[in-house]
Amino acid sequence: MKRLENIEFAIFDMDGTILDSMWAWDTAANRLLNELGITPRPEMREDIRPMTVPQVADYLIENYGLPQSHEEMMQLFDDTMVNFYKNEADFKEGARELLTALNERGVGMCIATATDRYMVEIVLKRLGIYDMFDFIITCTEVGASKASPLIFEECLKRAGSSRSKTWVFEDSAFAVTTAKKAGFPVLALYDRSSEMFEDQKKRDADIYLHSFNEILT
Repeated sequence: MKRLENIEFAIFDMDGTILDSMWAWDTAANRLLNELGITPRPEMREDIRPMTVPQVADYLIENYGLPQSHEEMMQLFDDTMVNFYKNEADFKEGARELLTALNERGVGMCIATATDRYMVEIVLKRLGIYDMFDFIITCTEVGASKASPLIFEECLKRAGSSRSKTWVFEDSAFAVTTAKKAGFPVLALYDRSSEMFEDQKKRDADIYLHSFNEILT
């Protein structure tokens, strides 16, 4: 891992970076409707692409005449994703091997994610990597999305490492850009859910990989 020789601490995103799981978030609304016995309309995926989960919940209620309240729909989304993390979520190619290699080198690591903490803990424990991380910080806990550098700054503060040796590992183009503008070295990873933004990631990241295996060899 010569290209990461200067790494002192690693801030890892979870979905789309460590886990091959962004597709599950992208298809959660479809899966939820199917479970309710409703066939999603072809245009739904594009309609909800820019929405947050609470907005999607309201969209489904309004556009499919569902009897559930907003809170009930949010619970159904949670149940769908918890079931995914408990039973299906798996590593991106080379992710387990990279985490193991960094851990063996004594590199500190944390999770910085938009996913709720209880879901993060469920899947990391199931996959046997929970204890590799020094701590977990979520966007909900810091009160800002990754369009703000706040979550990365909080990770840096807690890690006690130098900014120039604290690497951010991300698949999201806007998070890559945010971290880079905040002065962090960034490794961007390809994910099929954000293929249309790969040029942005290649432009802004210090290292761009299609797979973690490329840096392990």
